[in-house]
Amino acid sequence: MPVQFANPKERAFQALLAKDKVRLRNPQTGELLHLSGQGTTTDVTWSWLGYHHQAETLRSRAAIRGEDWPFVPVHRNLLDPVREAEE
Repeated sequence: MPVQFANPKERAFQALLAKDKVRLRNPQTGELLHLSGQGTTTDVTWSWLGYHHQAETLRSRAAIRGEDWPFVPVHRNLLDPVREAEE
């Protein structure tokens, strides 16, 4: 559900911040990291969305635990849910 802003300046500020967000995709399978940070999904709506530094933190925590980390950051505009529904 989209967030509504009464203040247009706040909406513009949030849009500016959101332009740098990424999703994490497994290049071998095409699956996305689930928004919980655990498991995968093929639905963009349920996929993780964050900034590069947050993605790097998830990757480094997986490395510390000794887990495989197959995900690479993909800019959010390349995986827009509206675009995928049209295709």
